[in-house]
Amino acid sequence: MEGFRAWWRRPAALLEDSRPAPLPPERKLAGFEIGEILGDGGTATVYAARGPDRAEAALKIPHRGLLRDLEFVVAFRREAELGTSLRHPSIVRVYLAGAYRLPDALEVPFFAMERLRGRDLRSWLHEEGRLEPGLALAVARAIADALDWAHHRGVVHRDISPANIFLTCQKAVKVMDFGISAVCHERRRGGGGPGWGTPAYLAPERLRDRHLADPRMDLYSLGCVLYEMLAGRPPFQGDPPDQVLRQHLEAPVPALPVEVLVPWRVHRLLARLLEKDPQRRCASAREVLAELAEVL
Repeated sequence: MEGFRAWWRRPAALLEDSRPAPLPPERKLAGFEIGEILGDGGTATVYAARGPDRAEAALKIPHRGLLRDLEFVVAFRREAELGTSLRHPSIVRVYLAGAYRLPDALEVPFFAMERLRGRDLRSWLHEEGRLEPGLALAVARAIADALDWAHHRGVVHRDISPANIFLTCQKAVKVMDFGISAVCHERRRGGGGPGWGTPAYLAPERLRDRHLADPRMDLYSLGCVLYEMLAGRPPFQGDPPDQVLRQHLEAPVPALPVEVLVPWRVHRLLARLLEKDPQRRCASAREVLAELAEVL
């Protein structure tokens, strides 16, 4: 957990330049015409775009201040690579990846992906408070299906959280942002990305080993997300993040609010997903899918 504290309190200079990277003068990349800004997160800006066939797309370009951060750039390129290889209905699709150079010779990576219309689960929960149980379980099933696909191809997401789950206007679920993913059971230095993940959804074993890549970590995070969709809040809360991390390691999982009426199988599934010992957790995303099939 000391490693997380050091990362969380890293020097502000690492993030001080959060301006979007300059665009090419003609506002075109790899045949894509760049339009308006769709979103501006902590590390990158997403632009509306149209491809050579005039089809809608989105372009993701890192912030200028992170272009000299080698670890971040490697993670960004990894996200693009995985997006092109993990073709699944519930994983955001990446069409292509590339890079361009600024006048100062600094290289700017980018990738083009499908444009999503709707809102991420974090925004949904902020506005709605909680999801109706049937919808929450359906969303959890789509996430588990995407994770099963990724895990069977050797990829652990490592940052499953409401901010990385998108609900489209067509009611499709999309898992996003594989930027800190890693190959299953890979523990070498640099095996993942530059961050730890989101504190409220971190598996206990990840706090002990930043570079661990075990599929069961994603299942713990899925349990936290499912709990929040049903209860309207994550299972563990606190400020500063240290308090949340300590609860992941030591605190029992609180019961769902009494007004949340779900079958006993859902309570049992949550308890198994949120086991602190990964050996006692659900063994695979496919097992989670089988459990959810009993209640949907």
